[in-house]
Amino acid sequence: MREGIAQGRFHLIHKGHVEYLLACKERCDFLYVGISDCDPQRSYFSRRHDEAVDRGPAPYRSLQDPIFPFTFYERMHMIRHTLVGEGISPADFAVVPFPVHTPPLLKYYVPTSAAMYVTIYDDWGERKTKLFEELGFCVEVLWRRSMAERFTTATEVRERMRSNQPWEHLVPAGVAQYLQQSGLCDVLQKL
Repeated sequence: MREGIAQGRFHLIHKGHVEYLLACKERCDFLYVGISDCDPQRSYFSRRHDEAVDRGPAPYRSLQDPIFPFTFYERMHMIRHTLVGEGISPADFAVVPFPVHTPPLLKYYVPTSAAMYVTIYDDWGERKTKLFEELGFCVEVLWRRSMAERFTTATEVRERMRSNQPWEHLVPAGVAQYLQQSGLCDVLQKL
């Protein structure tokens, strides 16, 4: 059985994520979907991983507020709704924590024999690819695109939700329904 790994923050599943997840699932029999930034206090690299002077923790992304609006549990539900909504059986995937900021721990969450699928939009994508290769994963780059070629970002969708602009067309129907029924739309309005 071919196993693969998709990974990301998934701080709101949008249709760009759907493209990525389906491209990953197309390449394997069983897909592990790794959610990074499960714990906001552990969402930093030490400087040795960030190729900078050792001055304490270093964020790998912007710390714009709010950077952690959804819990691991909420993101897991969004991923499940998305994949099942796309016709993928729950028996063909698992959603797991993915501690990308503590790279030696990854082997405890996903099999190192599985193919690691990545997409590259920026320097972080390049660095992440190199990091996974150094850890011994077989990395497959699905595509390289500029940031301007992205479908959207979770930040854009969250900003639209907060400012009462149309956003539902940017996310899978099951995710929109989950966000509305669970009260998470209201939570974002208050951030």
